[in-house]
Amino acid sequence: MTYNIKQRVLSLCGFLFLVIISISVFYAGVYLISKYNNYSPTIIFTEWGVFAVFFPLFFMPYALMLTPVFINGKSISEKKAKKLIKTSLCFLLLTAISMVLFSAYYKESLKQRGYVECQGTPSGWTPGMATKYTINKNYCIKID
Repeated sequence: MTYNIKQRVLSLCGFLFLVIISISVFYAGVYLISKYNNYSPTIIFTEWGVFAVFFPLFFMPYALMLTPVFINGKSISEKKAKKLIKTSLCFLLLTAISMVLFSAYYKESLKQRGYVECQGTPSGWTPGMATKYTINKNYCIKID
């Protein structure tokens, strides 16, 4: 199938959108994880920072499927599409394993430094997405 100029421009816009999303999520993940090394008196920890860092690895193969459309005006071959999807799924599995390993390592590191886990959901977070750790249990108290 050959694509017309409108479809090629739309696929380029889709590609650029996916690239911008990937870079933005990656940057947010790097920023979040870099704050973990500060060991401030209160830390909000989430495994999803690791997810964000690995996000481009499993998301970009789908963007790459659009490149033949806007470059050559033709669809990607089925063989290449299958390879890209398998690659994406492998990176997704690697991401899940990395999230679990990083979480276990970092939580142990916090315990060794004397941090305690606060009960409840940190302010501004969706339940189950983050955990608050503090040096002093008094910092766990919410002031409403």
